[in-house]
Amino acid sequence: MEIPKFEYRFKLEFTGFGTSNTLPLSQNVLHFKRPILNFSDKCSSHSYEPVTVFLRDDEENAVQELIEEQVVKQMTTSGYKFELSCDSLDGNAKILEHWNFKNCSVQTVNYGDNDYRVSSPVAIQLVISFNGADHILY
Repeated sequence: MEIPKFEYRFKLEFTGFGTSNTLPLSQNVLHFKRPILNFSDKCSSHSYEPVTVFLRDDEENAVQELIEEQVVKQMTTSGYKFELSCDSLDGNAKILEHWNFKNCSVQTVNYGDNDYRVSSPVAIQLVISFNGADHILY
């Protein structure tokens, strides 16, 4: 019997995002929506929809500061593109699948909600567009 991949076994890495160390982003990932591949009517061309990352907002504001750095970078410089990679892992942290998204930019930032009815962390949603992707199965 084949062993399934589990949704919670993954890691994201940001390269060139903002101007600081991106470790707080990788450490605060809550959820990642993998890419959706679309084909034209005649299957002669294809395109990817943007990916979505949900990040836990932290009390030190490290996540928001990095997002603000990237937003300012996108508004003020031409070298604002970054890379995003996602590895699906097995139970021993062995990489099973690797996605590398190239020439990324933040398309949307949703800073989340405050709600007295729940005790879950505030989640910041990033919609990230990209110009190319490599997908490797191991």
